[in-house]
Amino acid sequence: MGRSCDSKRNAPAPPTTVGRVLGVQPSPSLRGGPAPGPGPAPAPVPAPRFDGTPEPVPTLTFIVEPRSNPDDFIDGANTYHANCGLQPQTIRSIEHLLTILSGSVGIIPRMRIVTHATPDNMAVAMFDNDNTFKAMKDYLRGFAQDDAAGVFAVLGALGSRHFAPWSIHRIEAHLRAQPGDPLGPFGAATPGGDLREFIFHIADLLWVTGNQVQLNNANIPNPSRARLEDAITALIERPSSRIVGTTIGTHVVTAADLNQLRTAVLNIPRPVFNIVGLFNVAVAAGNINPFPVLARAAAAIRADFRGKLNLVKARFNRDSWIDIRGCRAGEDSDYLRAVREFFGREHVLDPNDVLGANDPRPHVSAPRWFQYFGPCAYSNPTDNAAIRTLLLTNTAETTAADIAGGFADWARRSLVDPSHKLFWLDLVADAPDGVVIRFSLMDWRANLPQLPLQTPGLAGFAAMNFRDALNRIRQLFNVAAAVPPAGADLDARHNFVTNQLRGYGPNLLAQVSGATDAARLRQLYQALSQINQDLSQAFAITPAPASPTENQVRDLQTALIRFIESNNLAQVRAFMAAVRQRIEDANDPGIYYYMLHAGLPVFIFATQEQMVAGHRVNVRRNRLVVLDRHADAAYRQWPQLLWADPLPAGNTIGALHPGDREARRFAMMVFAADPGPTAVASCPHPDYNSHLNFEP
Repeated sequence: MGRSCDSKRNAPAPPTTVGRVLGVQPSPSLRGGPAPGPGPAPAPVPAPRFDGTPEPVPTLTFIVEPRSNPDDFIDGANTYHANCGLQPQTIRSIEHLLTILSGSVGIIPRMRIVTHATPDNMAVAMFDNDNTFKAMKDYLRGFAQDDAAGVFAVLGALGSRHFAPWSIHRIEAHLRAQPGDPLGPFGAATPGGDLREFIFHIADLLWVTGNQVQLNNANIPNPSRARLEDAITALIERPSSRIVGTTIGTHVVTAADLNQLRTAVLNIPRPVFNIVGLFNVAVAAGNINPFPVLARAAAAIRADFRGKLNLVKARFNRDSWIDIRGCRAGEDSDYLRAVREFFGREHVLDPNDVLGANDPRPHVSAPRWFQYFGPCAYSNPTDNAAIRTLLLTNTAETTAADIAGGFADWARRSLVDPSHKLFWLDLVADAPDGVVIRFSLMDWRANLPQLPLQTPGLAGFAAMNFRDALNRIRQLFNVAAAVPPAGADLDARHNFVTNQLRGYGPNLLAQVSGATDAARLRQLYQALSQINQDLSQAFAITPAPASPTENQVRDLQTALIRFIESNNLAQVRAFMAAVRQRIEDANDPGIYYYMLHAGLPVFIFATQEQMVAGHRVNVRRNRLVVLDRHADAAYRQWPQLLWADPLPAGNTIGALHPGDREARRFAMMVFAADPGPTAVASCPHPDYNSHLNFEP
């Protein structure tokens, strides 16, 4: 169980190949000729893909520090991402994130931020030592522009940079008329750039100290006003630091020049500004108190928040992605656009760029549902009887139909169905002539189709002798032990195949056509006659003609094949029929047993789970199933299926055991946080991806 999140309520890269079985080769003809001679190397066969929609692997992963102990959501996220080798870094704020990112250079292809969230914010402090834990949309959008716009966004005035529409000409006229002209050290031109912003922010400060800025239409309490004054002072300090030391004419501007100008602006009578009315900060009951945030914003501004952000913006481009993984963070597309604006460089709209190819900002993705990183359920049957119980028994958590449906779905996604299923059905088909001999010779084992997963349970299968291979097939498909051959009969079939049929096969199954030359036809007829003699004159045939025809050779092949398959291998044919029946069994398909014995992980995707108090998910239906004998090897392929790219070398998957619940953490989205049944979507099922929002 784990916490899905603490709030109340296009596509990623394609999946990657995880592994493969034996190389794919064309199925040989029943009467194939000799192997082809040397020639050009064949083109590499593309590895098949698991049918799912996993998540792209991030270059950098950041997880917001927990606010409680324990914090199941954050703790689970850290375990999950660490297991996968993503080396999650803990961040305490957006400012902290900028500090980390600004310490390096180079484009970031993909960054992941895991955090509690609500539709209108990531539940992470915007600044260090800010205990509001809300990176609000307006905060991001304001600071994306500049520090002044950010401060006013915190005050609830997104789009503003000052408390009033100050007129530089009105201010200049007043200052020039003052004794000593406080603007004199800055030249005769009308102030612009940093100097104008310096003057306007001093005017802002004048409005605060004169109670022209109010909170909910009343004077701001002194502690809050002190924080506001400090934030405006921080804005004043930024341009002033750039102005001091500049040369205007022959004069080098000093701090004393700026202090004189500051005093002069603060002494301007308010009517000179010709501004009517007050600036009111409206804060509804229950909303964030902006003044503590302003105090932290001021500290961040002084710690070069802007410089860090500009460095970070340069590290993202139009090919970059920012993946937010927090509850319902993707419900508001405009919030994701604000994230793009904050981390991306300025975008100038181009009416000719319809597809946004020149947009330098990163893409952003986030879930529309609640996010969850918890352990899935687990089953590890030990033998065929336990597998049958799992497949056919209803439990309190899930029905047998759900389990069977999950196996069928996984068989399709892992390509066992149709590739291996059709391979085996073709292998044990009741026709044509020669199919039983081909099966008995076991050469087909080298041609098992490639899968997107490794099959450790089949690793030694290709080297088994006839007796052991038949018993292994019996186990693979849960064929009844009473089906022949068995015991002494199996030993007899084993000896025949090993000591006789192995030598007969090349001649019995040799391809004969009109292109076969006379010498080859004579050689085949003589070899087939010897086989007939070995079989105690199964057929009365004339001595080998001097020039046997194609039809004579083929007829003798057919007669001998039918004799062997009806006599020496009759029990093998019965066994093949039993295998075919097990594969085609609609109620208890043998292919499900085959998957587990082959060493595959089987994940049962379920669309519903149970929510309990505290936004916790009781995951019982989404279930990982592995055969106990291959538990570790099978399991260790499953985490990679959650990702579209190979995981970093530092992952611990090779040391994990599926019996450890912490090892089975995975990515899931949950529809509701209220107790009771709720819809869920698990990665890498495409339903998971469908509940992600992508911007743009």
